[in-house]
Amino acid sequence: MKNFKFTAILLTTAFLSCSENTKNDEQEIRNLIASYDEAAAKSDVAFFEKNLASDYQMSSTEGNIRNKETSLKLIKEDLEEPSYKLISLKSDSVNVHIVGDMAVVTGKWLSTVQSLKDPLPVMHDDEGRYTSILEKRNGQWLMIAEQVSEKPHNKQELETQLKATSENYDKGLLAQDRKIFEELFAEDYVATGREGRLINKEESINQIISPNLKILTSKTDDKNFRIYRNTAVETGRFSDSGTYNGKPFSETGRYTTTWVYRDGKWRVVADHTSPMPDSK
Repeated sequence: MKNFKFTAILLTTAFLSCSENTKNDEQEIRNLIASYDEAAAKSDVAFFEKNLASDYQMSSTEGNIRNKETSLKLIKEDLEEPSYKLISLKSDSVNVHIVGDMAVVTGKWLSTVQSLKDPLPVMHDDEGRYTSILEKRNGQWLMIAEQVSEKPHNKQELETQLKATSENYDKGLLAQDRKIFEELFAEDYVATGREGRLINKEESINQIISPNLKILTSKTDDKNFRIYRNTAVETGRFSDSGTYNGKPFSETGRYTTTWVYRDGKWRVVADHTSPMPDSK
């Protein structure tokens, strides 16, 4: 009987100790998640170097896999040449489940960002869900894997922003402004010319701002926008006039522009134009 009581006391003590350790670990993890949000808002490279495991992997909202090296590189690039300002970032509805030296954290993320490079910068809100896997190594909880998903944006807000960006495209064309198109065109942008030749971003911009081209009038109408999640197709009619190599021209035609919503902004990934038969 005495041995039974002694064993029961030991088991109870061990259970209480284990329960207390779990509580401490959970609080440590919750503190880490809060610090994670603060570090992301400040692009704190040192924090991520310390708290991401060497074998860390992340599945982004675009479905890409990033390791620790790639993640740190992107953070450094954003710090050196930011394209947007993170107004706020926080986690909500955080749930922590601990099994030994492993932990699964689920929650909701909410952010407000503002573009720094857009000629017409606007603030917008994003939200989504995340699942994080942590492991306790040498007494420290480290992030070893993350999966992030993003909630579809409000279609009406996306359309309003898209129409404003499309108008900015038109203004940039009339002004022959390189800066506007550097921001509007995605890096993988391609245009299909009237001869059927494909033209990349740099070639297209060089054509638009060419000193041999003088655009006197440029307008678009009959615009139609169709949005499919983070992709949109714009169709419309254009009318341009000016001179090229000193020779006057006047052209009317139809166009199709394909947009993709990336990093809180609409970017053009493809253009196709078809001049009407009476254009000169």
